[in-house]
Amino acid sequence: MKVKNALSDDKIAAGEHKRAHTSREEAASQKCAADSALAMLEAFEIGELEDLPVDSLIQILTAANAEKALLDATPVLLTIPKEQRGEFDAVALGELKQVLGEEIAVLGRSLAEADRVLKDIWAEALGCEALREVEEERQAAAEQSLLDAQNAVQARAAEEDAARETVKDR
Repeated sequence: MKVKNALSDDKIAAGEHKRAHTSREEAASQKCAADSALAMLEAFEIGELEDLPVDSLIQILTAANAEKALLDATPVLLTIPKEQRGEFDAVALGELKQVLGEEIAVLGRSLAEADRVLKDIWAEALGCEALREVEEERQAAAEQSLLDAQNAVQARAAEEDAARETVKDR
């Protein structure tokens, strides 16, 4: 019974590990996308990049809970060449970078937490595996003890039968 419980715990731990791994991968992907968006925005700001994936940037900004006015201004802002940008454009770009920077910080904390949870679950899974192995060894030892006891009972029964035969023959 303990081996079945250990196997069940092992399966549960494997499922938790898979979910934690998926969660960690999603957090890493989101952080990578936000990091890339910020890098592209910084390159755009200094004039090194002209075409930005506006839809992707809007999607990331929406996930970061950027203000609607900023979201509405972004597509137009990203079409203005560096030489033609005014003070409002610089402020809006600064605000976009700030929103992305804050989102990156949040995603970084989420990623760190996901890493911690994944490590904890991995350690727990290793513990479950060790417990399962111990229980399997105990079960094997108990089965061997039972087999030895059954053999001893059969040997004693055979000895008893032989003794009865000897007594009958006298």
